[in-house]
Amino acid sequence: MSEIIGGIGDLQTPLVKGPPLHKIVPYFRNRFGQMPYGSPDFETASPIGEENREALVKWMLSLPEDRGYHLFRQSGNLRQISDDAATHKALETMYMGPKPEEDEDKFFWARLFIENIHNSMAVRNRLRIVEKEFEAYMDVTLKEREEVEVLSIAAGSSRAIMEVLARLNGVGYDQTRLRMVDLNREALDDGRNLALELQIHQSVEFIRAHFLSFRRYLEDGYSADFIEIVGLLDYLPGDHIISLLSEVRQHLTPKGMVLYSNIMPNDEQDFTHRIVGWPQMQYREAGQLVGFAKQAGFDRGSITVVPEPLGIYNIVSAIQQ
Repeated sequence: MSEIIGGIGDLQTPLVKGPPLHKIVPYFRNRFGQMPYGSPDFETASPIGEENREALVKWMLSLPEDRGYHLFRQSGNLRQISDDAATHKALETMYMGPKPEEDEDKFFWARLFIENIHNSMAVRNRLRIVEKEFEAYMDVTLKEREEVEVLSIAAGSSRAIMEVLARLNGVGYDQTRLRMVDLNREALDDGRNLALELQIHQSVEFIRAHFLSFRRYLEDGYSADFIEIVGLLDYLPGDHIISLLSEVRQHLTPKGMVLYSNIMPNDEQDFTHRIVGWPQMQYREAGQLVGFAKQAGFDRGSITVVPEPLGIYNIVSAIQQ
């Protein structure tokens, strides 16, 4: 990688957008692995190699002024991730992969980052963990209860939950009801489209509401068996998290589970914000996440931490006693 980084350095020109992609992409193209989108397997190392990933990140950050940001955005797919930062649309591109582009180099430029940057890989790993945790919970609960209530707060597209329901329920199966709560109209619209695509739309209800006001839109006495809050806590202060988890605990059935996540400190933080253009996040260690659940009233023995394999996220489950 040192030779290409040296070569890339030699390619630097006065152009604001940086060196042309057709001089960078060829070095990496024979290092791409299989596309990981939709695979059940965890991603544990960048296909181009960890030294190459680290060198690429450092080089992008070393470019003067905002050249790294503009260079990143030369692919339409990466520009969309940047423009839609912190939304379900950006996550969907990382979940499902880049769309074809007229310029093949720009398409492979998008693949380079979406498939090799740890933060992007970890988003897919987080999706896999949520699916595994939810499916394991449902395997037991569907046998014990005639009806199962599932609530997704700040839901986005709720892809992980919906894909599991599609596998478990099948067409027209109504034992489970999913309620998606999100303030973003586009997120709810895209959730509706995904529910139709997976043929589970009869089991899904969509509620437009702020995450702290979800209870206002539920009937009196409503309790959920499973509540998902994935992606939201990265942007919340601790007191809001404790308030939300306290409210959630009051709406869980006995043995009901809440599943939530938070991003960890990692070596790509500067890249995520300066190059990709993602808004600032609250980076937290696992102990802090356990502490939030305890302060919200969950017993320590009911709290489990599932680390994401790359060490970018922790996923926490807490069970109502």
